[in-house]
Amino acid sequence: MTGFFVALVLFSCNKIPNHAKYIPKNALGVFTVDMDKLTKKLIWNVLTGSEIFDEMQKDVKNEESKKAMKDFSNIGIDPTSTLYIFYTGNMQDENHPCLLAAMKDAGKFESFISKNYPALKIEDNNSYKSCVVEDKILLSWNKEAAIATMINNRFSYEVIDSNTAVQTDKMEVGEKDKNYIKELFGLGSDNAITSISNFKKLQNDGHDFSFWVNYEELYKQNKDLSSSEVKAFIKEDYFRDAALACGFDFEKGAVDMTMDYFFSKELAAIYKKHSTDNVDESLISAIPSKDIDILVAYNLKPKMIEDFLKEFKLDGLANLGLVAMGTSMESIMSAFKGDMVMALTDMKAIAKDSLQSQMSYTTDFPDFNLSFAMAIDDVSGFEKLLDKGVKQSLIVKNGNMYTMPNGGEGALMYDKNKFVYSNKLNNAQQFMTGKGNAKEGIPAEAWKNIVGNPISMYADVKKLMEVLPVDPTTEDEKKLLAEVKQMFTFAQIFGGKMKGNANHLEGNLFFTDKNENAMIQLINLGIKIKKAEDAKKKNEPVPAIDSLEV
Repeated sequence: MTGFFVALVLFSCNKIPNHAKYIPKNALGVFTVDMDKLTKKLIWNVLTGSEIFDEMQKDVKNEESKKAMKDFSNIGIDPTSTLYIFYTGNMQDENHPCLLAAMKDAGKFESFISKNYPALKIEDNNSYKSCVVEDKILLSWNKEAAIATMINNRFSYEVIDSNTAVQTDKMEVGEKDKNYIKELFGLGSDNAITSISNFKKLQNDGHDFSFWVNYEELYKQNKDLSSSEVKAFIKEDYFRDAALACGFDFEKGAVDMTMDYFFSKELAAIYKKHSTDNVDESLISAIPSKDIDILVAYNLKPKMIEDFLKEFKLDGLANLGLVAMGTSMESIMSAFKGDMVMALTDMKAIAKDSLQSQMSYTTDFPDFNLSFAMAIDDVSGFEKLLDKGVKQSLIVKNGNMYTMPNGGEGALMYDKNKFVYSNKLNNAQQFMTGKGNAKEGIPAEAWKNIVGNPISMYADVKKLMEVLPVDPTTEDEKKLLAEVKQMFTFAQIFGGKMKGNANHLEGNLFFTDKNENAMIQLINLGIKIKKAEDAKKKNEPVPAIDSLEV
């Protein structure tokens, strides 16, 4: 029976439906599935017809429940509306994970429960009905919605302080759960999550999957975060309206992502004041390789960091620590412009030495070139920081470059515009010439996003899959690994510009096959992985029985 309700997670969605009003506005997180879109993309049909779905059903004994798992409309649940999974509570002594689905025919739903699970006792609570399933799930419904919540075992302990918990009566546990459900069915519009405009926007964007994290409620409901010690530096206003909204869409040959981090009014003002449109392109172009495996580019103005520290009243503490090190926040902030780039290039798999001692401290991680560079604003100020590092034995000056005290190939070099640190001296020297060829090794659409935004990340997924150490042990695993290595091309995340009070980011994971939906490709991959695992288990020798144990 539990498996049946777990299956609801996979089913049930466009725009904000009426049953969303049963989600409280103080929910810490909400995960949304648009089953209408997934059905139209044939994703649900592929999943329910797969061996993965058969595996999900193996613990479901009731045949009618198995049929319902494939088509919930047969039991009164609306298969074309939104499915919500939400969580409320303080993550310590009180929490409620809930599953919410739209009801199409409450009579049919109740008839299914009564006919197939006659032992369940259905209670009539006037505005809704409910029953307890296997002492694990409290299932409640009315004409508009069905809500399933895990019976909250944490309620069986009353937290006295951080070190003391007293067990409470089980009846009290049940009553608290029932009271919580009663509150949900009685929510007013002002207390429902549909009263939050940023959440409504996320829902109206109509993603296949989305999730919402309410940082304001995380702060309010977490006692550790709202302690007097923390409040000395962090005001509640800093979290007002702060939230994360993410959406994922599975298209032909790609998974698309959008993400908005909503700042509070005070912190948004600081970010807007110092935000920029892009990273210095010359810094990225200086990377001396067209074999780019991973690239991260970021523009973070030093004055933005300083203003954030001042807002949190941490500037004095930061300065105190820096003065003890012989410098100051002003010296560091004035030395840099805020543009920074990190790149891993020229990755090569390490050939294994069959004669290598098993006791040696070696790794199979690929060899690579690292470049970490930042744009310099005040070269004299930067040189003073280097001098401090030398005096404190943090770095060693060797002619026109600096190295780490423990030696190695790494080197730091600079001119009046930039500095670079690389794990290879030759790589650092080539970077400083400014005649890199990174642009040649990155797809044009990705390069445009890298140089046109203040935040960007790029990964050559196909190359990474080829060089990372993976040792298949069977022929099936070798074939599967070869297929996985050819499945993806590259991934990117880009953005960082403000849209209203939100920092906006977008991203994509691209597949080699541009004609098949990305989710269907992943499901098919999952089926093949399962078959390979089953075959491996089948061929594993049966362990011998020790006669002494018989």
